Amino acid sequence: MLLKWLISLIISLVTNCITCNFVLTAVNWSTLTSQELSLISISDIQQATALNIASIPAGSCTGFQTNQIAALTSTACSGFTDTCITNVPPLSLSGISPDCFLRISGSVLSAMNNTQVKEINPNAFVGLSRTQLQQISESSSFCAGLNSSQIANLNYNTPIFACTGFTSKCLAKIHYEEFKGFVSGCITQLTSTAVSLISPNQLSYLSVEAVSGLKNTHIESLNSLTCSGFTKGQLSNLNFNSPNFACTGFSPECLSNVPNTTFNSFLFECTNQFSSDALTKLAANQLQHFTTSAISGLTFNHITNLNESACAGFTDSLIASINNNSPNFACRGFKSGCIRNIPATSLKALSPECLKLIEPKSISGFTSSQVTSLSSSTLSVVTTDQLVAFYNIGDVVDNLSLTQIENVDSNQILNFKRKFENGILNPTRNIALGEIATLTWFQLAVSKSSSVATTFNSSVMANIPNLKTFQGLRFDQVSSLASNVFSNINVNQTHNLLSDAISSISLSQISHIPIDAFSTFNMAFFNTFNLIDPKAIPGITKPQLIAIINNIPSLQWKCTQFNNLTVDQTEWFKSEGSTVFSTLRQKCPLPGPQPSTSIQPNTSKVQRSSSMTPKGSSNNPRTSKPNTSLGNSIVPLKLSLLLLSILILFI
Repeated sequence: MLLKWLISLIISLVTNCITCNFVLTAVNWSTLTSQELSLISISDIQQATALNIASIPAGSCTGFQTNQIAALTSTACSGFTDTCITNVPPLSLSGISPDCFLRISGSVLSAMNNTQVKEINPNAFVGLSRTQLQQISESSSFCAGLNSSQIANLNYNTPIFACTGFTSKCLAKIHYEEFKGFVSGCITQLTSTAVSLISPNQLSYLSVEAVSGLKNTHIESLNSLTCSGFTKGQLSNLNFNSPNFACTGFSPECLSNVPNTTFNSFLFECTNQFSSDALTKLAANQLQHFTTSAISGLTFNHITNLNESACAGFTDSLIASINNNSPNFACRGFKSGCIRNIPATSLKALSPECLKLIEPKSISGFTSSQVTSLSSSTLSVVTTDQLVAFYNIGDVVDNLSLTQIENVDSNQILNFKRKFENGILNPTRNIALGEIATLTWFQLAVSKSSSVATTFNSSVMANIPNLKTFQGLRFDQVSSLASNVFSNINVNQTHNLLSDAISSISLSQISHIPIDAFSTFNMAFFNTFNLIDPKAIPGITKPQLIAIINNIPSLQWKCTQFNNLTVDQTEWFKSEGSTVFSTLRQKCPLPGPQPSTSIQPNTSKVQRSSSMTPKGSSNNPRTSKPNTSLGNSIVPLKLSLLLLSILILFI
């Protein structure tokens, strides 16, 4: 029993001594040495206040242990001073909790060196706030110590919004390889000025997911040289949707620095959002790497502002993919300087829809070698004003082949020729006899009348192989030709004469036109007879007129033509086509005084006497003479006798 009592007493004394010693020797934080600090129990650390931590001598802070840092309350952590924190061993800082980290002011964090920051547990960064980041001084190396895992744990959600606190100087100090830790949610919160100092290498390490957080204001703020860091994966993942609209932020300077080989990652939705001047500094080797989808996103404003030298980068597939639908109308933006630099081989793919939109003033940019690359389907939509522009280039007229311009609309050709006929353009070309086989309507249309008159005769006319060539014959050229020039022309050739040429056929020329031209259904003059000059009608021969009566619809006749028939032609007409003649006579009464509307005396006797007109007398109104029979003088005679009787009564 005595032994048990002694043991119990000893235990009690030891316990009371320890308790007594703790109370008697309370921690004096302000006098701690580094070694003493390292020996403080966890329970004491847990009881420490902000004032306790703040009073620790700066040099003694080297004694902090990892488990001690981990045991500090968030309140106690607010007591860290910059002079203390800078002395805490890097490994010890790995124990900081998120709550503790949140309570250390940014000015204190500024005192940390990059080695210390690297050792902080990434989980602690969940507690880092925007205010702390904003307070980190520009001279601090804190940001240089951030690693990708720490950055990935930044809390960008409410109420922390950590990423909004990054400054441009802080971001610039983060090692480029650590940029892979950024996520889109954080990137979106960066201020536009924050990204202004990041480097190409830093940009290139952003993940494709992170890049989707970039907004237009971010890209606008990038240093133009930084844009050289964009990678293929990044460009294809830019967020062009609201509210980011990232692609609207590309400046000409930025785009000019994007690597050539990454241009094939731009999407249609992105290029379509480019500002109108974004392509002004683009290079040819950048443009050529656009995909066909990306090029179809460009509008006429983009094409208008293209750097002229960049147009050399257009490939045939890119030319074919230009979007000319509303609202892009891209080809409307082509300027002469740009067109001049497009490879001729690429212009083979120019579509009719594209040519139709190119302004006439821009056509002057085409060279003769380029024009020879245009297809016949493309040139089929050429307009009058574009034809004028092509003519003004010079040698283009002689470089366009028969097949290239065989489908040009005849109305455009006619309007083009009228530019010469109205004195707006001057014909300058001379026709060589040896080129008749390859003569185009374009060459003929711009040739001098004197040259045509010298070269063209009935034999030459008959030997022109290309029917379309006849559409180039001008009004004034026809007027200068010999009377028998059309004597050997065939139906198909005649059918290709346009209205100006037909209307200038003279009285002497029309008589030489083969009868087939007037008798072939739906060909030659079948639908164009009314275009013939009325002054030429008297030159129509009897065989021609008979063919006209039997084949040309009466509706094709104009009254001025019909009323210009000669007496002989009129007789032929009545004898060969009395029904048609009657129809036309009713439609086209002879010009002259109209019948009086007053009551006329009974002319039945006159009518009877007229039925007794001797055979052979003419009833033609053009040749008939006024009636001088006695019946016409009866009324005046009676009136004279009445007046005489009245006079006698007064005498």
